[in-house]
Amino acid sequence: MSAIEKIVEQMKTKAHEELSLLVKNEKERIDAEFQKNQSILQDNYEKQRNKQVEMIQGKYRQLSNRQQMEHRQQSLNHKQQLLNQLFEDAKQEMEAWEPTELQAFAKVVLPLIPLKDQAVFIPGEKSRHVYTADFLNQLQLPYQLTYSDQAVANQAGFVVNSQGVQYNCLFSSLVTDVQSELSYELAQQLFG
Repeated sequence: MSAIEKIVEQMKTKAHEELSLLVKNEKERIDAEFQKNQSILQDNYEKQRNKQVEMIQGKYRQLSNRQQMEHRQQSLNHKQQLLNQLFEDAKQEMEAWEPTELQAFAKVVLPLIPLKDQAVFIPGEKSRHVYTADFLNQLQLPYQLTYSDQAVANQAGFVVNSQGVQYNCLFSSLVTDVQSELSYELAQQLFG
């Protein structure tokens, strides 16, 4: 083999080695870049996944809280309906009193009204048949009552009017007054 052929062969071998080294280095660089990009993609995926999980958990908490609030509100509404019904039943029971019970109520309440002069007695339409002018004339009171020809529509009980000041003894008003005072206590006793 001639010297030229040897030099050519050495150059080929050296070029082949350099090419192999270049290919190896390029392959390693590409693999390293791929791994780096793969790692970045994995990190981004994890971050995005975590954000979505947090968002889903936040929505779940909101829905859960909303459902709990709605349940509590429904429960409170139901309890309020029961209390309202209790007071409505009390009013209806009072309206259904026998005439003697209605008169006994008036005989207890009328002397407690702090009047000295004259006043007008206005019966409720539902109890007008019991609270008559004759009934009023039988009472011994520290003031004089004049029986009104007018009645309070759709009500049971009575109103005493003295110079624009009204003493309201209509059963619906009495129950409403008691309801505003006792609702909380009753709710505590019944549902607490």
